Amino acid sequence: MTNGVIEKIELENFTIFNSTKVNFSKNINVLCGMNGVGKTHLMKTLYSVCATNNELNNTKKHEEYLAQKLIGVFRPDQLGRLVKRKPGRHRANVKIKLTNNSTLAFSFSTSSSKSVSTEHDENFKHINNAIFIPVKEIISATENFSALYEEYHIAFEETYYDLNKQLLRPLKKGPSNSTQKKLLKTLEDVIDGKIVQENGRFYFVKPKQGKLEMGLLAEGYRKIATIFYLIANGTLEKDSILFWDEPESNMNPKMIPIITELFIELAKMGVQLFISTHSYFLLKRLGMYAEYQNDKSKLDIRFISMYKNPDAKDTDDILIESCSQVADLNYNPIEDEFLKLYNEQQELFFRD
Repeated sequence: MTNGVIEKIELENFTIFNSTKVNFSKNINVLCGMNGVGKTHLMKTLYSVCATNNELNNTKKHEEYLAQKLIGVFRPDQLGRLVKRKPGRHRANVKIKLTNNSTLAFSFSTSSSKSVSTEHDENFKHINNAIFIPVKEIISATENFSALYEEYHIAFEETYYDLNKQLLRPLKKGPSNSTQKKLLKTLEDVIDGKIVQENGRFYFVKPKQGKLEMGLLAEGYRKIATIFYLIANGTLEKDSILFWDEPESNMNPKMIPIITELFIELAKMGVQLFISTHSYFLLKRLGMYAEYQNDKSKLDIRFISMYKNPDAKDTDDILIESCSQVADLNYNPIEDEFLKLYNEQQELFFRD
């Protein structure tokens, strides 16, 4: 049985979602929408299932492990608080389908605290390695972070702990493949140097200038350093699933073309990507590639707009719109706000 990537998710009464179904691309999925529509929640849910996949052989252990993962990743006071908030007792239901036709479903009630109920196919264990890159970087604070997280109650989502462990993996033996070499060379050119790890700490090494502590590097470059080292140590490779929450944060718009190229090359390498964004530049760059430059690679790029139903009594009823071309989205607040700003500028410029 071949490994599967994520094909579909169904959510009912889970966090902000009433009843939502989303189909995904095997290559690049771009989530856009206003704040508070569930983009990060959607990615965290998918990631939590992927990250607990190795415990599927023991159902009871997996049900407890998945519950703890959801608590660690979302950080509610207790598991039951992830059920959608409305009067009465309710039950959250989530179902995920992979491209190998296997499924996993889990559910829990408002009173649940330590376990979920699960049903899954035998082949669901054939899921790929998952990486979640949160909005804030962690590469400048890797030293002793894992030990602190394991021994003390510190207010960090578990995605930071997981990423910290992945960054600290040693480099793999043997040469990198041609795609990895190309990506690493591109990123080296962007930051004009290399990233090295010594005793749990990361440094930026620039030719003829020596080492610079990661904390002294601009935060946008720290994000580049993160993806650089995940590729270099083999964590991010063919058949991986990458979730990246707002990759554009703390990055100058001039770096967006590099990030866009990175996403495209990762997808060509066989990585499934989930990207949430508020960036006009990133959305437009990926949209331009999908519309004008995708003839040879034939990547499946899915633009997923998430928004609150304006006609629903429940103001948190989330609707989904999905297109292969960003220009085909009917609801695109990023584009709408850009056009609004442009029109306001024109009115001011031509005002008598």
